Amino acid sequence: MPISVSVASDLPCTITRTLAGSHAELGLAVTGTALGVRPGGTDIFNHVLGLTPPWTTDPQVPLTAPMAYPVTQ
Repeated sequence: MPISVSVASDLPCTITRTLAGSHAELGLAVTGTALGVRPGGTDIFNHVLGLTPPWTTDPQVPLTAPMAYPVTQ
């Protein structure tokens, strides 16, 4: 499942990614380029997410994996 994040800024900024919750239990894999220092302007960052829950995951227990993209200017 792809995710795109767009940042528009007149000044350079730094984008990071934070994962929380059950991301390890879900086998969440994130690939892409949405990290690091970027120049001013509009930048689009793309990530692809993949979930591979292990077979031991209890289907009766809901799992969540919140993801945030903090931007610092």
